[in-house]
Amino acid sequence: VQQMEVLVGQFESFDDQYLRERSYDVRQVVERVIKELVGQPGRTAMRIGKGVKEEDLIVVAHDLSPADVISYKDHRFAAFVTDVGGSTSHTAILARSLRIPAVLGLHNARQLIRDKEVLIVDGTRGVLIVNPDPRVLDEYRLRKSQIELERSKLKRLKTAKSSTLDGVDIALHANIELPGDVANALDGGAEGIGLFRTEFLFLDRGDMPTEDEQFEAYRTVVKGMAGRPVTIRTFDLGYDKDLHPEKVVGDRLQSNPALGLRAIRLSLREPQLLETQLAAILRAAALGPLRVLLPMISAPAEMVEVRRTLQRVYRRLKRRKVALPETLPPLGCMIEVPGAA
Repeated sequence: VQQMEVLVGQFESFDDQYLRERSYDVRQVVERVIKELVGQPGRTAMRIGKGVKEEDLIVVAHDLSPADVISYKDHRFAAFVTDVGGSTSHTAILARSLRIPAVLGLHNARQLIRDKEVLIVDGTRGVLIVNPDPRVLDEYRLRKSQIELERSKLKRLKTAKSSTLDGVDIALHANIELPGDVANALDGGAEGIGLFRTEFLFLDRGDMPTEDEQFEAYRTVVKGMAGRPVTIRTFDLGYDKDLHPEKVVGDRLQSNPALGLRAIRLSLREPQLLETQLAAILRAAALGPLRVLLPMISAPAEMVEVRRTLQRVYRRLKRRKVALPETLPPLGCMIEVPGAA
Protein backbone atom coordinates (compact mmCIF):
# COMPACT_ATOMS: atom_id res chain seq x y z
CA VAL A 1 0.00 0.00 0.00
CA GLN A 2 2.89 2.38 0.75
CA GLN A 3 4.36 1.71 -2.68
CA MET A 4 0.93 2.36 -4.18
CA GLU A 5 0.84 5.83 -2.63
CA VAL A 6 4.28 6.56 -4.08
CA LEU A 7 3.15 5.51 -7.57
CA VAL A 8 -0.15 7.36 -7.26
CA GLY A 9 1.72 10.50 -6.24
CA GLN A 10 3.97 10.21 -9.28
CA PHE A 11 1.03 9.92 -11.66
CA GLU A 12 -0.94 12.72 -10.00
CA SER A 13 2.04 15.06 -10.44
CA PHE A 14 1.85 14.83 -14.25
CA ASP A 15 0.45 17.81 -16.16
CA ASP A 16 -1.20 15.56 -18.74
CA GLN A 17 -4.77 14.61 -17.75
CA TYR A 18 -4.57 11.14 -19.31
CA LEU A 19 -1.45 10.26 -17.33
CA ARG A 20 -2.90 11.74 -14.12
CA GLU A 21 -5.96 9.52 -14.42
CA ARG A 22 -3.77 6.42 -14.62
CA SER A 23 -3.41 6.82 -10.84
CA TYR A 24 -6.89 5.28 -10.59
CA ASP A 25 -5.61 2.25 -12.50
CA VAL A 26 -2.89 1.78 -9.88
CA ARG A 27 -5.44 1.89 -7.06
CA GLN A 28 -7.67 -0.65 -8.84
CA VAL A 29 -4.85 -3.15 -9.13
CA VAL A 30 -3.74 -2.78 -5.50
CA GLU A 31 -7.32 -3.16 -4.28
CA ARG A 32 -7.70 -6.30 -6.40
CA VAL A 33 -4.48 -7.77 -4.98
CA ILE A 34 -5.60 -7.01 -1.41
CA LYS A 35 -8.95 -8.71 -2.04
CA GLU A 36 -7.15 -11.80 -3.32
CA LEU A 37 -4.82 -11.84 -0.31
CA VAL A 38 -7.64 -11.63 2.23
CA GLY A 39 -9.73 -14.20 0.38
CA GLN A 40 -12.39 -11.85 -0.97
CA PRO A 41 -11.91 -11.90 -4.74
CA GLY A 42 -14.65 -11.15 -7.19
CA ARG A 43 -16.81 -8.31 -8.34
CA THR A 44 -18.57 -5.58 -6.44
CA ALA A 45 -21.75 -6.97 -4.87
CA MET A 46 -25.11 -5.52 -5.89
CA ARG A 47 -27.96 -4.99 -3.41
CA ILE A 48 -31.27 -4.99 -5.25
CA GLY A 49 -34.46 -4.57 -3.25
CA LYS A 50 -37.60 -6.59 -3.85
CA GLY A 51 -39.86 -5.29 -6.59
CA VAL A 52 -37.19 -2.97 -7.96
CA LYS A 53 -36.46 -3.06 -11.69
CA GLU A 54 -32.80 -3.07 -12.72
CA GLU A 55 -33.43 -0.49 -15.42
CA ASP A 56 -34.47 1.96 -12.69
CA LEU A 57 -31.24 1.44 -10.71
CA ILE A 58 -28.08 3.53 -10.77
CA VAL A 59 -24.91 1.87 -9.50
CA VAL A 60 -23.03 4.12 -7.06
CA ALA A 61 -19.59 2.79 -6.06
CA HIS A 62 -16.21 4.00 -4.89
CA ASP A 63 -14.68 2.54 -8.03
CA LEU A 64 -15.57 0.23 -10.90
CA SER A 65 -12.92 -1.54 -12.96
CA PRO A 66 -13.42 -2.34 -16.66
CA ALA A 67 -13.91 -5.96 -15.61
CA ASP A 68 -16.73 -4.88 -13.28
CA VAL A 69 -18.48 -2.99 -16.07
CA ILE A 70 -18.24 -5.95 -18.44
CA SER A 71 -19.52 -8.35 -15.78
CA TYR A 72 -22.59 -6.11 -15.32
CA LYS A 73 -23.24 -5.99 -19.07
CA ASP A 74 -26.02 -8.55 -18.87
CA HIS A 75 -27.86 -6.35 -16.37
CA ARG A 76 -29.87 -3.30 -17.38
CA PHE A 77 -28.63 -0.71 -14.92
CA ALA A 78 -29.53 2.84 -15.86
CA ALA A 79 -26.13 4.41 -15.11
CA PHE A 80 -22.86 4.27 -13.15
CA VAL A 81 -21.50 6.80 -10.65
CA THR A 82 -18.11 6.47 -8.93
CA ASP A 83 -15.95 8.39 -6.48
CA VAL A 84 -12.80 7.98 -8.58
CA GLY A 85 -11.93 7.78 -12.24
CA GLY A 86 -12.08 10.18 -15.15
CA SER A 87 -13.32 10.71 -18.69
CA THR A 88 -10.24 9.05 -20.23
CA SER A 89 -10.20 6.00 -17.94
CA HIS A 90 -10.81 2.57 -19.45
CA THR A 91 -13.96 2.27 -17.34
CA ALA A 92 -15.37 5.47 -18.88
CA ILE A 93 -14.44 4.37 -22.39
CA LEU A 94 -16.08 0.99 -21.86
CA ALA A 95 -19.23 2.56 -20.39
CA ARG A 96 -19.52 4.78 -23.47
CA SER A 97 -19.11 1.80 -25.79
CA LEU A 98 -21.90 0.00 -23.92
CA ARG A 99 -24.07 3.15 -24.06
CA ILE A 100 -24.32 3.33 -20.28
CA PRO A 101 -24.41 6.89 -18.89
CA ALA A 102 -21.62 7.35 -16.35
CA VAL A 103 -20.15 10.14 -14.26
CA LEU A 104 -16.81 9.27 -12.65
CA GLY A 105 -14.53 11.05 -10.22
CA LEU A 106 -17.12 12.61 -7.88
CA HIS A 107 -14.95 11.94 -4.81
CA ASN A 108 -17.57 11.46 -2.05
CA ALA A 109 -20.61 10.33 -4.04
CA ARG A 110 -20.90 7.02 -2.25
CA GLN A 111 -20.95 8.69 1.18
CA LEU A 112 -23.35 11.49 0.21
CA ILE A 113 -25.91 9.56 -1.84
CA ARG A 114 -28.52 7.52 0.02
CA ASP A 115 -30.54 4.52 -1.15
CA LYS A 116 -33.80 5.35 -2.96
CA GLU A 117 -32.75 8.91 -3.75
CA VAL A 118 -33.64 10.10 -7.25
CA LEU A 119 -30.60 10.82 -9.43
CA ILE A 120 -30.03 12.35 -12.82
CA VAL A 121 -26.80 11.13 -14.43
CA ASP A 122 -25.81 13.39 -17.32
CA GLY A 123 -22.90 11.51 -18.85
CA THR A 124 -22.59 14.01 -21.71
CA ARG A 125 -21.86 16.93 -19.40
CA GLY A 126 -20.36 14.96 -16.50
CA VAL A 127 -23.08 16.15 -14.13
CA LEU A 128 -24.90 14.32 -11.32
CA ILE A 129 -28.06 15.85 -9.84
CA VAL A 130 -29.41 14.44 -6.56
CA ASN A 131 -33.14 14.75 -5.82
CA PRO A 132 -33.89 17.16 -8.68
CA ASP A 133 -36.97 19.34 -8.47
CA PRO A 134 -39.88 18.69 -10.91
CA ARG A 135 -38.77 21.44 -13.30
CA VAL A 136 -35.30 19.92 -13.72
CA LEU A 137 -36.79 16.44 -14.11
CA ASP A 138 -39.07 17.67 -16.90
CA GLU A 139 -36.12 19.37 -18.58
CA TYR A 140 -34.08 16.16 -18.61
CA ARG A 141 -37.03 14.04 -19.73
CA LEU A 142 -37.38 16.37 -22.71
CA ARG A 143 -33.65 16.21 -23.39
CA LYS A 144 -33.74 12.40 -23.24
CA SER A 145 -36.63 12.34 -25.72
CA GLN A 146 -34.69 14.63 -28.06
CA ILE A 147 -31.63 12.35 -27.91
CA GLU A 148 -33.76 9.28 -28.64
CA LEU A 149 -35.39 11.09 -31.57
CA GLU A 150 -31.98 12.05 -32.96
CA ARG A 151 -30.79 8.45 -32.66
CA SER A 152 -33.92 7.29 -34.45
CA LYS A 153 -33.22 9.69 -37.31
CA LEU A 154 -29.63 8.52 -37.56
CA LYS A 155 -30.75 4.89 -37.54
CA ARG A 156 -32.78 5.52 -40.68
CA LEU A 157 -29.57 6.59 -42.40
CA LYS A 158 -27.63 3.43 -41.53
CA THR A 159 -28.11 1.92 -45.00
CA ALA A 160 -27.31 5.15 -46.83
CA LYS A 161 -24.02 5.34 -48.67
CA SER A 162 -21.35 7.48 -47.00
CA SER A 163 -19.06 9.42 -49.30
CA THR A 164 -17.29 12.77 -49.46
CA LEU A 165 -18.19 15.54 -51.90
CA ASP A 166 -15.28 14.49 -54.12
CA GLY A 167 -16.58 10.92 -54.33
CA VAL A 168 -14.46 9.09 -51.76
CA ASP A 169 -16.42 6.32 -50.03
CA ILE A 170 -16.20 6.14 -46.23
CA ALA A 171 -16.74 2.79 -44.49
CA LEU A 172 -18.23 2.71 -40.99
CA HIS A 173 -16.66 0.04 -38.79
CA ALA A 174 -17.58 -0.71 -35.18
CA ASN A 175 -15.49 -1.22 -32.04
CA ILE A 176 -16.60 -4.18 -29.93
CA GLU A 177 -15.65 -5.61 -26.53
CA LEU A 178 -17.37 -9.01 -26.70
CA PRO A 179 -18.51 -11.47 -29.40
CA GLY A 180 -22.10 -10.73 -28.42
CA ASP A 181 -21.65 -7.11 -29.55
CA VAL A 182 -21.75 -8.14 -33.22
CA ALA A 183 -25.55 -7.93 -33.36
CA ASN A 184 -25.53 -4.32 -32.16
CA ALA A 185 -22.78 -3.45 -34.63
CA LEU A 186 -24.80 -4.81 -37.54
CA ASP A 187 -27.95 -3.15 -36.25
CA GLY A 188 -26.08 0.15 -36.31
CA GLY A 189 -25.11 -0.34 -39.95
CA ALA A 190 -21.46 -1.27 -39.43
CA GLU A 191 -19.69 -2.47 -42.56
CA GLY A 192 -17.03 -4.24 -40.52
CA ILE A 193 -15.35 -4.49 -37.14
CA GLY A 194 -12.59 -1.90 -36.88
CA LEU A 195 -11.43 -3.01 -33.42
CA PHE A 196 -12.24 -6.23 -31.56
CA ARG A 197 -10.73 -5.95 -28.08
CA THR A 198 -9.77 -9.40 -26.83
CA GLU A 199 -8.93 -8.76 -23.16
CA PHE A 200 -12.33 -10.11 -22.06
CA LEU A 201 -10.88 -13.61 -22.52
CA PHE A 202 -8.86 -13.09 -19.33
CA LEU A 203 -11.79 -11.97 -17.18
CA ASP A 204 -12.32 -13.88 -13.93
CA ARG A 205 -9.89 -16.69 -14.63
CA GLY A 206 -6.55 -17.72 -13.24
CA ASP A 207 -5.01 -19.21 -16.39
CA MET A 208 -4.40 -18.32 -20.00
CA PRO A 209 -7.26 -18.96 -22.48
CA THR A 210 -6.47 -21.90 -24.73
CA GLU A 211 -6.11 -21.73 -28.49
CA ASP A 212 -9.49 -23.42 -28.95
CA GLU A 213 -11.24 -21.04 -26.53
CA GLN A 214 -9.83 -18.05 -28.37
CA PHE A 215 -10.68 -19.54 -31.75
CA GLU A 216 -14.32 -19.98 -30.73
CA ALA A 217 -14.56 -16.31 -29.74
CA TYR A 218 -12.92 -15.08 -32.95
CA ARG A 219 -14.92 -17.52 -35.09
CA THR A 220 -18.16 -16.21 -33.60
CA VAL A 221 -17.29 -12.66 -34.62
CA VAL A 222 -15.99 -13.51 -38.10
CA LYS A 223 -18.98 -15.72 -38.90
CA GLY A 224 -21.37 -13.17 -37.43
CA MET A 225 -20.01 -10.44 -39.68
CA ALA A 226 -20.74 -12.67 -42.70
CA GLY A 227 -17.91 -11.67 -45.01
CA ARG A 228 -17.40 -8.17 -43.66
CA PRO A 229 -13.83 -7.37 -42.53
CA VAL A 230 -12.87 -7.92 -38.89
CA THR A 231 -9.83 -6.39 -37.18
CA ILE A 232 -8.69 -8.26 -34.06
CA ARG A 233 -6.40 -6.47 -31.63
CA THR A 234 -3.92 -8.67 -29.81
CA PHE A 235 -4.06 -8.64 -26.02
CA ASP A 236 -3.57 -5.21 -24.49
CA LEU A 237 -2.97 -6.79 -21.11
CA GLY A 238 -1.68 -4.68 -18.27
CA TYR A 239 -2.38 -3.60 -14.74
CA ASP A 240 -5.02 -1.07 -15.73
CA LYS A 241 -7.31 -3.72 -17.20
CA ASP A 242 -7.81 -5.46 -13.84
CA LEU A 243 -7.30 -8.82 -15.51
CA HIS A 244 -4.75 -11.46 -14.66
CA PRO A 245 -1.50 -10.87 -16.59
CA GLU A 246 0.39 -12.00 -13.50
CA LYS A 247 -0.90 -15.52 -14.15
CA VAL A 248 1.01 -15.44 -17.43
CA VAL A 249 4.27 -13.73 -16.54
CA GLY A 250 4.77 -15.05 -13.03
CA ASP A 251 6.84 -12.72 -10.88
CA ARG A 252 8.31 -10.75 -13.77
CA LEU A 253 6.22 -7.64 -13.22
CA GLN A 254 7.20 -4.01 -13.50
CA SER A 255 5.98 -1.15 -11.37
CA ASN A 256 4.85 1.19 -14.16
CA PRO A 257 1.21 0.30 -14.90
CA ALA A 258 0.79 2.79 -17.76
CA LEU A 259 3.71 2.17 -20.10
CA GLY A 260 5.62 -0.71 -18.54
CA LEU A 261 5.33 -4.42 -19.26
CA ARG A 262 2.01 -4.51 -21.08
CA ALA A 263 0.35 -4.95 -24.48
CA ILE A 264 2.78 -5.96 -27.24
CA ARG A 265 5.78 -5.76 -24.88
CA LEU A 266 4.19 -8.38 -22.66
CA SER A 267 3.22 -10.53 -25.66
CA LEU A 268 6.75 -10.45 -27.07
CA ARG A 269 8.25 -11.20 -23.66
CA GLU A 270 5.97 -14.24 -23.33
CA PRO A 271 6.01 -16.10 -26.70
CA GLN A 272 3.42 -18.63 -25.56
CA LEU A 273 0.90 -15.84 -24.98
CA LEU A 274 1.46 -14.33 -28.43
CA GLU A 275 1.77 -17.58 -30.38
CA THR A 276 -1.39 -19.06 -28.89
CA GLN A 277 -3.38 -15.97 -29.81
CA LEU A 278 -1.93 -15.74 -33.31
CA ALA A 279 -2.73 -19.42 -33.90
CA ALA A 280 -6.36 -18.83 -32.97
CA ILE A 281 -6.50 -15.72 -35.16
CA LEU A 282 -5.03 -17.56 -38.16
CA ARG A 283 -7.61 -20.33 -37.81
CA ALA A 284 -10.41 -17.74 -37.70
CA ALA A 285 -8.93 -15.99 -40.75
CA ALA A 286 -9.81 -19.06 -42.81
CA LEU A 287 -13.50 -18.23 -42.24
CA GLY A 288 -13.56 -14.64 -43.46
CA PRO A 289 -11.58 -11.43 -44.05
CA LEU A 290 -9.53 -10.69 -40.96
CA ARG A 291 -6.78 -8.27 -39.98
CA VAL A 292 -4.45 -8.17 -36.96
CA LEU A 293 -3.91 -4.98 -34.97
CA LEU A 294 -0.99 -4.62 -32.53
CA PRO A 295 -1.31 -2.29 -29.51
CA MET A 296 1.38 -0.05 -27.99
CA ILE A 297 3.91 -0.51 -30.79
CA SER A 298 6.89 1.76 -30.16
CA ALA A 299 9.43 0.66 -32.79
CA PRO A 300 9.44 -0.98 -36.27
CA ALA A 301 11.48 -3.86 -34.83
CA GLU A 302 8.45 -4.95 -32.80
CA MET A 303 6.34 -5.17 -35.95
CA VAL A 304 9.06 -7.21 -37.64
CA GLU A 305 9.28 -9.60 -34.71
CA VAL A 306 5.52 -10.13 -34.61
CA ARG A 307 5.43 -10.79 -38.37
CA ARG A 308 8.16 -13.41 -37.99
CA THR A 309 6.19 -15.01 -35.18
CA LEU A 310 3.05 -14.96 -37.33
CA GLN A 311 4.91 -16.69 -40.17
CA ARG A 312 6.32 -19.30 -37.78
CA VAL A 313 2.90 -20.05 -36.30
CA TYR A 314 1.40 -20.27 -39.80
CA ARG A 315 3.97 -22.91 -40.81
CA ARG A 316 3.33 -24.87 -37.61
CA LEU A 317 -0.43 -24.88 -38.16
CA LYS A 318 0.09 -25.96 -41.75
CA ARG A 319 1.98 -29.01 -40.52
CA ARG A 320 -1.01 -29.76 -38.28
CA LYS A 321 -3.16 -29.63 -41.46
CA VAL A 322 -5.39 -26.97 -39.92
CA ALA A 323 -7.64 -24.94 -42.24
CA LEU A 324 -5.85 -21.65 -42.91
CA PRO A 325 -6.18 -18.62 -45.20
CA GLU A 326 -4.13 -18.76 -48.38
CA THR A 327 -2.09 -15.76 -47.29
CA LEU A 328 -1.22 -14.18 -43.97
CA PRO A 329 -3.75 -11.62 -42.72
CA PRO A 330 -2.69 -7.95 -42.93
CA LEU A 331 -0.78 -6.71 -39.90
CA GLY A 332 -1.18 -3.18 -38.55
CA CYS A 333 -0.41 -1.22 -35.41
CA MET A 334 -1.93 1.43 -33.15
CA ILE A 335 0.01 4.70 -32.95
CA GLU A 336 -0.49 5.48 -29.25
CA VAL A 337 3.05 5.63 -27.84
CA PRO A 338 4.93 8.95 -28.17
CA GLY A 339 7.94 7.23 -29.68
CA ALA A 340 5.84 5.78 -32.50
CA ALA A 341 4.32 9.07 -33.65
